[in-house]
This record gives sequence, structure tokens and C-alpha cells, in this order.
Amino acid sequence: MLEPVRLSKGRRFFVMQCGFHAYMESWAMAVQNPYYAITDETGHFSIEMIPPGTYRLVAWHPYAGPIQERIVVIGANTTQREQMSFQAPIGKRTVYEMVENPRFGPGALGYRVDIVPLVERQH
Repeated sequence: MLEPVRLSKGRRFFVMQCGFHAYMESWAMAVQNPYYAITDETGHFSIEMIPPGTYRLVAWHPYAGPIQERIVVIGANTTQREQMSFQAPIGKRTVYEMVENPRFGPGALGYRVDIVPLVERQH
């Protein structure tokens, strides 16, 4: 299903979540320029063909806390290396609390349903 996402003025981040499974979600950040990147599996990225100037470098991860940013100066025909890191959540899966949607799942039936995982039935 393809649907346009309309953001309120000034809003850049949004999350889409499955109505049935709280763990099924997708995060996005809208940018208004071609100078952005998504990190690879090792956390590295590169952005090429940036005109010389002073820029704000912003790093964001939806599960690792607040945005990190710094001012960087890009020179002509140079390579700029920056390092930013996020602290991994401790004691829970993410820094945010996941909330089950009360409109879906067994609770929506109006009575208690005990679900025994199949693995517990195996002996």
C-alpha cells in the first residue's frame, strides 16, 4: 500500500506502527537537501559532492536517545572525517517504552484470553 505522508509544518520525524504488532514499526526523517546518508551495518557512511562551507552534521537513531549534532567546515576538494557514537540502551530493548495498541490484540475481545506459547507445550 502506498500512501503519501503529510507532516505538520516544522515536523521532520515520523513513525509508522502496525496496528496489530507494536514491534513492527518504521521511523523516518524528512530532509530538504540531497546531503544525507544512512549508515551501513558497521555504522559508517559517506556523503559526496558537498560544496565547501559550514554545515550542521546531525546524527539520529530512533532507539538510541536524542539527536547528536555538530558544526563542520567542509573545504574544497577535501575529505572530512567525523565520529559520533550513541550509547546502547541498558536494561531494555530501546530507550523508548513500547506500548501495545489497546484496540487490537486479545484485550480488544473484552475478556481475558490466556495464550500459552507453543514452545511451552512441547516436552
